[in-house]
Amino acid sequence: MHILVVGGYGHVGGQVTKILASSGYAVQVAGRSIEKAKRFAADVGAEGVFFDAHDAASWDAALEETQLVVVCIDLPNDELPRRVLASGKRYVDVSADDRVLDAVERLDLLAREHGGRALLSVGLAPGLTNMMAHAVARRVGAPQEIDIAVMLGTGDSHGAAAADWVIAELAQAKGRPRAFKFAHDKRLRMAWPLGFADQHVLMRIMPGVRVRTHFTLDNRFLTAYLFSVGAMLSRLLWLRPILRRLLMSVRIGSPRTAIVVTASRDGGQAAIASFEGGEEAKLTAQIAARAANLLLAGAVEPGVRHLGQAFELDDFADLFAPNALSFSDPVR
Repeated sequence: MHILVVGGYGHVGGQVTKILASSGYAVQVAGRSIEKAKRFAADVGAEGVFFDAHDAASWDAALEETQLVVVCIDLPNDELPRRVLASGKRYVDVSADDRVLDAVERLDLLAREHGGRALLSVGLAPGLTNMMAHAVARRVGAPQEIDIAVMLGTGDSHGAAAADWVIAELAQAKGRPRAFKFAHDKRLRMAWPLGFADQHVLMRIMPGVRVRTHFTLDNRFLTAYLFSVGAMLSRLLWLRPILRRLLMSVRIGSPRTAIVVTASRDGGQAAIASFEGGEEAKLTAQIAARAANLLLAGAVEPGVRHLGQAFELDDFADLFAPNALSFSDPVR
């Protein structure tokens, strides 16, 4: 099996490449820097190829023998997934940008007609969060609201794309924080509304359900600073490169990653799912690589689906530490 990883030497893409190459696949590391691609590929037993997502003329050779394309960058348009799915191939997208996800969703009919298969929302958030949301929604029965809170560790390493996304969302963040109880915390923690793709994806999948996403850091002081001073500074375009370097370089705290998802109805009955882990980029890469494995194994019918529509948490549970996932059912 041949797999093409677009952005395969990046922060997340590099880890996806390593996992897939070590699993025995013939992996091509694709990117605009052929030097970086070849250098990284040589270290992991893969092949480096030139690939510019903005230039379709550079795709032919790389796509010719590929059965699966894993995209670890935010694409400028739907031209690449359209071509992959129209060829009856398989496609995995790690993007957390709803603009990208919405565009690929619209290719569902094309994929079905040509036998193409795509998995979206493949990572931590969106990805694991979506599967948790589907799980608690089933436990409630017919939820009216779903709330998702994501905590990232300030001691973890985050790539440029993740930093840019946070800055862009901070610049337009609105609303008041609310309290959430993460599994390993003894007291409540404030998390601020932030425009994760999850809320848009889930509301398209579950019409009539109100979905809200929130964000916090494991360091309470830095969280408050981020959503006050950081939010103001992010609106100044000339300051964004400085903010990006700060978000990528600051290491205060742990690499903790935590998620809590609540589904509620009937004035308060709620089911809660909690997750505790670490190293957000590693978790994203592990989930994306597992999704690629499942897609190549034929576990998905032709069409475009989000991870939570195609698979259950049990399909990924072995990737996590024991007891990383926990549930609390509503009191009847």
